[in-house]
Amino acid sequence: MPHDTLLKNPNAAPARVTHLVALLLILTACSDAARDPAVGVWKIDPAATLASNLALVEGQLAGLPPEQRPQARQKFETMFTSVAGTLELRDDKSLKSNMVMSDKTQQMTGTWTRKGNNLTMKTKVVGSDAEIAVIGLLTPGALTVNTAGTQQFMVFLRGDR
Repeated sequence: MPHDTLLKNPNAAPARVTHLVALLLILTACSDAARDPAVGVWKIDPAATLASNLALVEGQLAGLPPEQRPQARQKFETMFTSVAGTLELRDDKSLKSNMVMSDKTQQMTGTWTRKGNNLTMKTKVVGSDAEIAVIGLLTPGALTVNTAGTQQFMVFLRGDR
């Protein structure tokens, strides 16, 4: 808009600013909508992790003498409910994980891919060259993962929203 038009119609400038602000809001909303739903920080949910592993716990307990089951059950429940940590899935398809279980801290780095609701993660414990394959199922607000070939699960909830 030429300078002399602004002098003749001073209300034109606020209209342009309003249009620019609206355009920026639309672009921001579109970029968030296009973001992969797996991207973000996920936090371990100990109670959901225990619930996801009850079949595993019951199977382990069934192999024990009945008098040992209550103490063993308590150990399993403590193990699953004491786990804490986060998993960060980044836009560049890298990942970082920090976990604490039974007073042991483990940090992992790696990469991830997603096909539909299924995630595949290739991770390494910091300081190790051994690669670990981890698979996950993404559901609204939750991510359930397990090490490939095992029946032990860990449940994460969104930690960044």
